[in-house]
Amino acid sequence: LLVTLGGVTLFCCLRWGLRRWRNRRNKLFVETLFRRGLIRERALLHAMLETDRKHFAGTADLDDVYATDPFTALSIGCNATISAADVASIGFDIIAQKLGRESSKEMKVLDIGCGSGYSTAILSRLVGKNGLVIGIDHIPELVSLAQRNIEKCDPNLLHNIKLLVGDGRSGACKYSPFDAIYSAAAAPEDSLGELVKQLKPGGRLLTPVGPRNGLHTLIQVDMPLDDGPPTTTVLGPVRFVPLCDPSSQLSGEAALKLAFSAQYH
Repeated sequence: LLVTLGGVTLFCCLRWGLRRWRNRRNKLFVETLFRRGLIRERALLHAMLETDRKHFAGTADLDDVYATDPFTALSIGCNATISAADVASIGFDIIAQKLGRESSKEMKVLDIGCGSGYSTAILSRLVGKNGLVIGIDHIPELVSLAQRNIEKCDPNLLHNIKLLVGDGRSGACKYSPFDAIYSAAAAPEDSLGELVKQLKPGGRLLTPVGPRNGLHTLIQVDMPLDDGPPTTTVLGPVRFVPLCDPSSQLSGEAALKLAFSAQYH
């Protein structure tokens, strides 16, 4: 009996030590992004510390999972990726800035191209238990993947998340208006009208824009609180997969995301 108990104790200790090491890698990963100034909002810092990226990266090598360079985008199947950590952190931080000013309200965020579910999980923590995040992707397999990954990371997050199969180019009008819309796929700049319409007064859209093949530009669109026109801020060069139809993505016409750091001041 003592031997058995000792073996169980040793096994539990080893499991605890391995889990602690893995959590430490995520902690070091997030702290590196913070030191580089890519994470500025405290709420985002805590959200990313609590959301271990490895739960969303499938069988990827852990060195790639926790890479902080601008070139390591992780494939998740269906010609989709998890964006490279630096450009994703820039985007999350810009959304967190907006949501932080409205933290007392019941906030709604739309996540276009939810993919692995990583961005949806981060946004879920940012809006809090009283908020709602709509994650949308046009590939059913990716929506199912996001569901599984979020449940693996923290099942409690699903209480304020709704995942949909749909065309992100049209937004999610049924659940609008949104405090913020986050897109991980590049659209032509002249096609953003429908998404802008789904913002609340004072709401924010963050998206890459540009041609299907080529360099894109990360932009921030802010709606005024009054009836004035939205304002657009250019944040810098990036490269993402295009916001396209499912057949184009699955046939491989949509190139995998290559993330270049945006200039962020």
